[in-house]
Amino acid sequence: MPKRKCTFTDELRKKFPVYRPGRDIWEAECTVCKACTYVSVSNKGAGDLTAHMDTEKHKKAVRCESSSAKLTEFFVKPGKTEDAVNAAEYALAFHTVKHHHSYRSMDCTSVLLKTTFPDSDTAKKLSSARTKTEAIVNGVIAPHSVEVALEALKEIQYCGVSTDGSNHGAAKIFPIIIQHFDWKKGGVQTKLIEVKDTPNETAKTIAKCLTETLAKNNLSEKCIAFTGDNCNTNFGGIRRNEEGNNVFANLKTLLQNNTLIGVGCPAHILNNCVHHGVDTIDVDLENIMFIIYQYFHIYTVRTENLKQYCDFVDIEYRRMLSHSKTRWLSLFPGIERMIQMFPALKAFFLSQEKPPIVIKKFFENDFSEIYLWDMHSFMSVFHTHIQAMEKENNSIMG
Repeated sequence: MPKRKCTFTDELRKKFPVYRPGRDIWEAECTVCKACTYVSVSNKGAGDLTAHMDTEKHKKAVRCESSSAKLTEFFVKPGKTEDAVNAAEYALAFHTVKHHHSYRSMDCTSVLLKTTFPDSDTAKKLSSARTKTEAIVNGVIAPHSVEVALEALKEIQYCGVSTDGSNHGAAKIFPIIIQHFDWKKGGVQTKLIEVKDTPNETAKTIAKCLTETLAKNNLSEKCIAFTGDNCNTNFGGIRRNEEGNNVFANLKTLLQNNTLIGVGCPAHILNNCVHHGVDTIDVDLENIMFIIYQYFHIYTVRTENLKQYCDFVDIEYRRMLSHSKTRWLSLFPGIERMIQMFPALKAFFLSQEKPPIVIKKFFENDFSEIYLWDMHSFMSVFHTHIQAMEKENNSIMG
């Protein structure tokens, strides 16, 4: 009569935790040794398992396991402190983006916080440098913000779309903005739902990007307006050639919406009015302003001399302001500053041996201050309206 075989029982498993059930009930698998090591227990049961553990192969495997860290040790165990650390790192990443800081600034922020708050368990575990911060922004914050924006857009009935090109190195970037009115949230809402790079900036390419984005987010039927600056690519010129090759005309065709509203930029129009008004006087005030600014901009000696003239004519010194034709709100403050500094500027330049010829002729002209006051009066009206149009919550569609 054959001898009864031993099996790998629950008692043996509790006694020898390094083993687990094998391919059948008469064997066990060693979890320490590699290459699927199966040990038969049919002959001696516990004695077979002990004999295997006394082998050199098993002892070597035990030594290797004790000297190597387990994979689970590399993962952070969830807890209140870890949640606080994650929240802090997400907040720092959001702060970096909101204030347009460089990701590089985060390399020292974690170290600074650890040093500043040594008693804080949260600060001790912060490890969000530039790479992790960028990953948080791209992988968590950006998708969540788009998701929240698109969720809000599901409840609206009408919206407008707008875009404008921007160069980023060799790439042409087009952010796609959705504007809508939501009385629950206080009025006009502006949402950035996508940023696309295009191979060119033709009207057909821009219109295609807009229609694809609107269709992907189920906004095609809700879109009632397109806004952009007044360039020919967007609207086909001052006559609004709706049959020509421009973004507005292409959008109407692609969206199959002949009632689509085209809204140009009124701030551009007012700015152009100001420039035409400046061109009607005999003096190029914009050029005068720029030359005076450059004359004092980086020259300490000239600036100190001007301060002495300010003391002489009893006026307070103020730094000269520059003006750029692409910055609509810089002309009026620049003219106002020239008026405030006019007595000192006139005395300074007329006392110099070799001042710029243009500046010398300007201050020798008896009507120079009158020109400034006239332009100041003219500009004040336009400046106020441009400021109103530059508000964040302002929209013709709203």
